Amino acid sequence: MVPADWIGLGCSDHERSSDPLQEVSESTTKLVLDKLLPDTQYTVTVVPIYAEGDGPSLVDRGKTKPLGYARNLQVTDPTTSTLNVRWGAAEGSVREYIIIWVPVAGDGEQDVDQVSGTTTATVLKNLQPNTEYTVTVVPVYHEMEGKSQSKNGKTNPMGGVKNLQVVDPTINTLTARWEPAPGNVRDYKVFYKAQPAGEERLETVSGGTNSLVLRGLESDTVYDVAVVPIYPDVEGIRQAEKGRTKLLGGVKNLQVTDPTVTSLRVRWEAAEGDVRQYNVIYAPAAGGAEAMTPVSGMSTNTVLRGLTPDTEYKVSVVPVYADVEGKRMSENGKTIKRFHVEGGAGGGGGGGGGGERLGGVKDLQVTDPTTSSLKVRWEPADGNVRHYRLFYTPDVGGVEDMEQVSGGTTNVVLRNLLSDTPYSVTVVPVYPEGEGLRQTEKGKTLPRTPPRNLQVYHPTPSSLDLRWEPASGRVLVPGGVTTTPLDNLLADTPYSIQVVALYADAEGPGVKGNGKTLPRSGPRNMRVFDATTNTLTIGWDHAEGPVHQYKISYAPMTGDPITEFAMVPGNRNNALLQGLTPDTPYNITVEAVYTEGPGGSLNGNGRTVGLLEPRNLRVSDEWYTRFRVAWDPVTSPVLGYKLVYTPTGRPQDSREVFVGDVTSFSPHNLQTGTTYDVQVVAQYSGGSSRPLVGQGTTLSLTAMDLETEFIGHDKYCIKWSPHRAATYYRVMVAPVDPSHQGRQEVTFPAGHPRYCFEGLSPDAVYTATVFIQTPNLEGPGVNGKERTLVKPTPVPTNPPTPPPPPTIPPGWAGAKADVVFLIDGSWSIGEESFRKVVSFVSNLTGAFDIIGPSGMQVSFVQYSDGAKTEFRLNAYQDKGTVLSTYQLIPYRGGNTKTGMALQHTYEKAFSMVNGMRRNVPKITWRGTAQDSETRTSERTDGYTVFVVGVADVDFGELQNIGSKPSERHIFVVDDFDAFNTIKENLITFICETATSCFRMLEAFNLTEKTYASVRGVSMEPGSFNSYTSYRLHKNAFLTQPSTEVHPEGLPPSYTILLMFRLLPDSPAQPFDIWQVSSKDHKPETGVTIDPTSQTVSFYNKDERGEIQKVVFDSDRSRPCSMEASTRLPRHAPLPTTATTNRNHHRYHYATTTATPPRPPPLPLPLPLPYHHATTTRYHYLHTVA
Repeated sequence: MVPADWIGLGCSDHERSSDPLQEVSESTTKLVLDKLLPDTQYTVTVVPIYAEGDGPSLVDRGKTKPLGYARNLQVTDPTTSTLNVRWGAAEGSVREYIIIWVPVAGDGEQDVDQVSGTTTATVLKNLQPNTEYTVTVVPVYHEMEGKSQSKNGKTNPMGGVKNLQVVDPTINTLTARWEPAPGNVRDYKVFYKAQPAGEERLETVSGGTNSLVLRGLESDTVYDVAVVPIYPDVEGIRQAEKGRTKLLGGVKNLQVTDPTVTSLRVRWEAAEGDVRQYNVIYAPAAGGAEAMTPVSGMSTNTVLRGLTPDTEYKVSVVPVYADVEGKRMSENGKTIKRFHVEGGAGGGGGGGGGGERLGGVKDLQVTDPTTSSLKVRWEPADGNVRHYRLFYTPDVGGVEDMEQVSGGTTNVVLRNLLSDTPYSVTVVPVYPEGEGLRQTEKGKTLPRTPPRNLQVYHPTPSSLDLRWEPASGRVLVPGGVTTTPLDNLLADTPYSIQVVALYADAEGPGVKGNGKTLPRSGPRNMRVFDATTNTLTIGWDHAEGPVHQYKISYAPMTGDPITEFAMVPGNRNNALLQGLTPDTPYNITVEAVYTEGPGGSLNGNGRTVGLLEPRNLRVSDEWYTRFRVAWDPVTSPVLGYKLVYTPTGRPQDSREVFVGDVTSFSPHNLQTGTTYDVQVVAQYSGGSSRPLVGQGTTLSLTAMDLETEFIGHDKYCIKWSPHRAATYYRVMVAPVDPSHQGRQEVTFPAGHPRYCFEGLSPDAVYTATVFIQTPNLEGPGVNGKERTLVKPTPVPTNPPTPPPPPTIPPGWAGAKADVVFLIDGSWSIGEESFRKVVSFVSNLTGAFDIIGPSGMQVSFVQYSDGAKTEFRLNAYQDKGTVLSTYQLIPYRGGNTKTGMALQHTYEKAFSMVNGMRRNVPKITWRGTAQDSETRTSERTDGYTVFVVGVADVDFGELQNIGSKPSERHIFVVDDFDAFNTIKENLITFICETATSCFRMLEAFNLTEKTYASVRGVSMEPGSFNSYTSYRLHKNAFLTQPSTEVHPEGLPPSYTILLMFRLLPDSPAQPFDIWQVSSKDHKPETGVTIDPTSQTVSFYNKDERGEIQKVVFDSDRSRPCSMEASTRLPRHAPLPTTATTNRNHHRYHYATTTATPPRPPPLPLPLPLPYHHATTTRYHYLHTVA
């Protein structure tokens, strides 16, 4: 036996005496040695200890690991006030990490923070800008601290923008441009004010912007412009520069040219700034009214027409801006005078003759110069000019060129000229007689000016956009293009750009400009929205250039600042941060990551919401034991909701239920008429919200307006307001003094809310209590008290003669039937007519001899929207109670749903539960009036249906409902006051049905509902669709004790009707189809079928106890009706009828016999050798074969 093991532990360089010992049980085979020194080798010895002594030892060595440390420590992502610290987890079970940071220069205090052992990153905040820090991370184990690791990091300086410029002045705008400030700039504030004492204005732009146009400035004014970078937690250094708007100027190089007799052309160079239009004002220089012509701000020339010939005009051009006019510039021009060509006289002393001189063109003009063309215009020369010759040559020398045009031409464009060259142009009209006068004018082509106003704009990290004003002259394709982008550039790089115009013959002069691409900026304009208890949604404006992805880091700003990370593709600018702590501020950083490396970052804050509670509590659908509580859900994800409901003032009865993530719930089993305090609490994974409170009240199930209706010396009548939900009223009365008599309690259907207590003691105080009952509930009682009157001394009077009881015919004295009165209680009848129908039903019931199990049982069903059994077949045992109950039946009203009522009658009113008896006739009495919704397909097999129609009814429909023959079962009256005209006949036919009918099939359980329980019987289609057919197989043997079938024995006379069909496998020998036998199975009476001779025999015992028999065959038979039984004198010949139909036999016969003195009840076997039997729905005895 090994009771224990001894384990020794010692360091390799220690004595054995200092080694710790530890004992374990004999079943232990594994042990953890704790509290050891790190990085130390140990010798472990295991010695088994026996009762007799120590066993042989087992020795081995092991070495603990060295102290762990944070691996790959990094200090990254500096801002002006924060540093991110990341590290790889230290080995072992780290309880926490201690982070220590201190300025390297030693001019600051040391700060310490702690994070959990599972955290591997944190953010150091509230640091000094432009300061280098030493950051140390120490893992802390449960036993000791690990090795420390240190790393330096430096915060960004609080810099300002670089290279601030105020450029592109106009008369009312200045453009401020700058290079970005270092660090994570959130916004820039741009301040500007007019000198010397203007009001300072401010505009704010996002951190990714590096230019801003300042608008709405005053002209010719010096402005101070300053730009301040805004970091997440501090403002940067302010940088300032000056700029001056331009003076309101006028047009340049104004010229008045191309004079004609009635016009002058005005040309100018555009004024600076955003000119809306030019106003051209002109008037004769010698004096006269001024006229004005407006010209679009895009035009630089116009023609003044309708002028006076040979008149000098002063022309002024004024540029018009949005809110001011510019400087007015003026120039003079003169129209030419009208003239005509006259003939001259030759000189000679003695006179002489003269001839006409050939004329020249008039008003010759050389206009519209370009760099390579001049346009020549003239007014035609007088006379018949055949054509014109144009001679033109550079004034500096060169070959003269000539062009010739038709005599109808008055202008031509000279092309392919030298640029910036004066030309002399001569026009000579050519007549048939010769050349006319030469007219010469000078013109000069324009110089090839370079493109102007080169602008480099919209810089991105990889592109610049250019635009310029076009060069003069015909520049080669694409000479019409004045903008272009420069792509695939290096980020944050200055570029020198030159635009040169290309002509067909050479390059023109160029224009130069400078531009610089942007650095790879970070995202801009962070937005934090849609905060929930554990999520934040963030969005941002994209960083410039092809961003590969965005890196998102976020950490709580309180408690344990564990930084977590998420990545999204570069085409997304939003993200959902999940798994956050409720009601906690978070610091969020979004960094753009390019293919070449990281770009700028954007920092912002967000806060999760607290544990929101639901809102807008609503209580509806109030009922006696329930109500519905609904609420608006919270906007955050929840585990579900808890509902607490407490009866007001009874906190000990408080109940609560977790209903899940739904927005409504109905608590059940509440107390009636009770106000409940309701609370709805949202359940989160991190706790519960504050409750949303409200109240709900269940409906009252108490009688209202209880009052005394009558009080006598022995009678106390009370009444109360009807309750809509009541199905029964339970009323009770009790004397206050127990010595008085009259304590009573009764429950009755809710119809008339009143009751009278009789048999009370005179001059006694009684307490009456009313309870309202529903099918499942009873409300609290309502009490009333009254004192009965003192009993007066009666005055002797003769008692009134009671009315004679209804005469019951002797033949009806033993009538037994179950009768259901089906009465229409809808709005189409009306309450007054309904009461008349109920009164008539009461009169019919009064004519029955016995009400109860030994006689007639009655039930009353009222139908409208639904069907309701007012009282069941077995509800009452005496006639008086039934007749008084009729007066308490309420009129219900509603729509007429007859089909539902018929189904209710056959399935529920006629049921064993409601007191239906076996082996007695089933009679339905239905009153109808103008009802077109009856479903005539309802089965009435086994029932006798009497129908009473009122007024204009469909008799064909009544025939479908009522039993046959119609003259005995269908009655029609003119109105609701004419029921007495059918009363006697109706009572007679009902009572005849009740006394003449016994259903043999039902006695042997051969019905549609019960046949399946009978062995050897199946239901099959028969010869007639209206009859239910049963097949009796070889193993069928139906027997019943006569005490159950005929408890009083066979009647003195009876009729047997059978409808059956012999099958091919039926036996050929005679057999009894119906038989009454003694206890020792000896036949007493029966009906015998002989298939071979096709005869029917009836036998019984005569008065001497001997068998007597009568045989019915075709020679002695005559037809008898199926609609009525044939009754014959005793021992008279019995008629029969036998017909053959195809391959089966159908026998219709009636027999009447007088039996000997009634024997004691005997067993009644019914051997049925596999025959096909069919029931009939007429009111006769039914048997089967």
